[in-house]
Amino acid sequence: MMLGLRRRDEVRLVDHQSEWKIIADKRIAQLWDVLGLLAIDIQHVGSTAIKHIKAKPDMFIAVGLKNMDDLSEVLLRLKKIGFSPISPSKTDALCAIDEEIESGIHTLYIHLLPYNSRMWRENINFRDYMIAFPEKAVAYENLKIALATQHPDSRQAYKEGKIAFFKKHFIEAHLYQEMKQKFEITTFEPIEKGWSSDQKYYLETTCGTYGKKLLLRISDCKEYKRKKSEFEMLKKVETLGIPTPKPVDFGLCNQDENVYQILTWVEGEDLRTVLPKSSVDEQYHLGTKVGTLLRKIHSLPAPDDTLDWEVKFWPKVAEKIDFYNSHPIQSDQADILVKHLQEKRGLLVGRCQTLNHGDVGSSNLILMPNGEVGAIDFSSEDSEYGDPWWEFDAMGSWGEEPYPHFSTGFINGYFSDEVPVMFFEVLAYYFAYAGLTALCNTSVGKQDEVEVGQQHMNNILRWFDHMNNPMPTWYLQD
Repeated sequence: MMLGLRRRDEVRLVDHQSEWKIIADKRIAQLWDVLGLLAIDIQHVGSTAIKHIKAKPDMFIAVGLKNMDDLSEVLLRLKKIGFSPISPSKTDALCAIDEEIESGIHTLYIHLLPYNSRMWRENINFRDYMIAFPEKAVAYENLKIALATQHPDSRQAYKEGKIAFFKKHFIEAHLYQEMKQKFEITTFEPIEKGWSSDQKYYLETTCGTYGKKLLLRISDCKEYKRKKSEFEMLKKVETLGIPTPKPVDFGLCNQDENVYQILTWVEGEDLRTVLPKSSVDEQYHLGTKVGTLLRKIHSLPAPDDTLDWEVKFWPKVAEKIDFYNSHPIQSDQADILVKHLQEKRGLLVGRCQTLNHGDVGSSNLILMPNGEVGAIDFSSEDSEYGDPWWEFDAMGSWGEEPYPHFSTGFINGYFSDEVPVMFFEVLAYYFAYAGLTALCNTSVGKQDEVEVGQQHMNNILRWFDHMNNPMPTWYLQD
């Protein structure tokens, strides 16, 4: 038997059979004859439509209808060829062959759906995505085999075991369908690294003005204004001729529910990975390259009508101080930071402002194959323009010690070995803010997060001798 499961709850997988396509094509032709203009599209979906993978021997055919308000005529016509509904609703309806409903031997289901609805697109896009990328289909098959082995007599448990896979790949499949209208894509892989809430994907294409490797970033549509600002920021940075992602395309996708950015891919290894295996001389040299790169980014001045930096930044400080004072997180250590921030507020007055990267941590700095260092993941979450020296607090990642030789090279490279004395005063101020922020932001989190926040605050106090010395311990003067 090419199709058919003998028990209602049976879960049994068989090898893909070429005859399934023939059967599906015949049924689809029959449905077109019967339904005519009531249907907009009819497609073979489900695992039996995906070549080369195992599937349950029951076939699904999706029928896209103009609307689901009144199914009486559709069901009447299906009844004439032996099909009756087994789960009708206003969002979708599943039909099976009459004698199979009675016998429990299921071979074929007809799934009635509103054409181009979310469920319709999920079915079609998932099938096409699995066919386009056989390695993803194999991963799906392996999951199915494992679940069928665990739950041979429970279709419900089998279905529930696939939910997480479906959710992840429905999103990927839909994005792939939209992006392949712009590029001929050969690789489409999610990127799991990074702290950003954006969904990120690595793309390879057959050709393109900007190269064959691209980065796709997906954000919520509520982020449109900020993401548009970041895209425009990259256009400005592109004029500097430095190794950063080049902006390719920007717009709305997923029926305007999301914002997408397409950027060129920066090839290489992030410094978070590189630094631990580098010598101190190599670390210093990398630091100077990063400093030089950042100085070029900061060569783009803020517009003349930009608000004064104190007006922009002090409310952030005041908000953290208010939070600290109104929550049971006070300590002698944190009081030192609060006092420093209040007494040194004048350091914010008259600060120059430039275009900022937004997050120059080591994970966003890439050592490229040619030995140059590039910067990725520009962010305008706090401000597109700001005090360029604020960027240096990224040298102290939460829970980690800065690399002294890298950090020293970073500062020296930025200032061409002529570091202003005022720089360290300002740097200490921003680290004091970072310490208080770490404490406040983690105070309502899980215990391990609280501990990391407190550790970062304590590290900062140690680096700056409890704010008595503006030059951090990890800056090497000699």
